[in-house]
Amino acid sequence: MGIFFRKKQKKDRNIKIIRDYFKKNKIRKLNIGCGKILLDDSWLNSDINPINKKVIFLDATKSFRFRESTFDYIHSEHQIEHLKYKEGINMIKECFRVLKPKGKIRISTLDFEKVMALFNKNKTQIQEQYRNWIIKRFLDKDRDEDIFAINTLFHEWGHKFLYDYNTLKNILMKSGFKNIKKYKQGESKNIYLKNIDIHDISEENKKMTKFETIAIEAEKPDEED
Repeated sequence: MGIFFRKKQKKDRNIKIIRDYFKKNKIRKLNIGCGKILLDDSWLNSDINPINKKVIFLDATKSFRFRESTFDYIHSEHQIEHLKYKEGINMIKECFRVLKPKGKIRISTLDFEKVMALFNKNKTQIQEQYRNWIIKRFLDKDRDEDIFAINTLFHEWGHKFLYDYNTLKNILMKSGFKNIKKYKQGESKNIYLKNIDIHDISEENKKMTKFETIAIEAEKPDEED
């Protein structure tokens, strides 16, 4: 399979999971940075800190240990913002490399524009609800100014770089992707990429993460393009 791993302690476990996955799935789909929430068995779930025996080790800041044109689909949900900007570029380039021609990637992440909109004096109802949700859930009740909510979104949970649509689009384009499109959380015209964003489970969290999230899909060109 042309698969190898740098970290010896991860090698045997990863190879077994990957071989079993490849035997069972003709359409190969890689989920990067799954954390505690795994997609179904039609996806190969990966994380830098696997806490489930079904999850393989993958460090998105390094070269992926897969040969070129391995996967049909790649999904990454609220993960890229945990990487430094140059590390995010590396991840997207590696995704391009390991995707098959006409393979598709979907990246969902915290939308920089939604964060900065919290500075608006005349907020919309959903912006006000989002601001209050951040303060209620993550901040001391005395820290109710907009700036504390914004700083929390920038710096907590290991966030290192927040993207707007144009910045992420430009990285995808420079990495070779085409047909770049923006979607809301859960939305897609592709049956394999629709309704797979499951970052939060409770109804309140779903509403708020749907508001804050931008999802972008792109395609690796055919070799003849």
